[in-house]
Amino acid sequence: KATYHGPGQLVAYAIVDLEPRGRDVRRFVHGLEEMVVRALAEWSIAAARVSGRRGVWIDGCRKIASVGIAVEEWVSFHGVALNVSTDLSRFEQFHPCGFSGEVMTSMERELRHRVVLSEVQAAVVRAWNELFEPPREPGLLRSPPIPGAGP
Repeated sequence: KATYHGPGQLVAYAIVDLEPRGRDVRRFVHGLEEMVVRALAEWSIAAARVSGRRGVWIDGCRKIASVGIAVEEWVSFHGVALNVSTDLSRFEQFHPCGFSGEVMTSMERELRHRVVLSEVQAAVVRAWNELFEPPREPGLLRSPPIPGAGP
């Protein structure tokens, strides 16, 4: 079971102390998935979690985002990879997360038009702030510009 990370993906690396959040890893993972679901809703993409499968799915059969974390001393690392404009042929070279490559999709494939990565990044940050405690320091979750991402 492996995954692919490359151009056209929005990867959010969530380093979070789970100790004050009750050490609830499952709830945290569900929150990361919900963050992506809410961000996708801004483009009217109806996505959801699927029972027994990690990640975010469309119609229960097309995976648009992978979610995977590890926890050490109750601090999470790794996170979410959302396929925005990803070259999906890369997934055909192996079985991503144990599934055939054909199961993977992207925002651009679903919408059939170009999507601006920086706009998706801003939507994910908004969803993070809705679901998780907002940052205490100004700019903590500020979206840095993405080189070459366009306006």
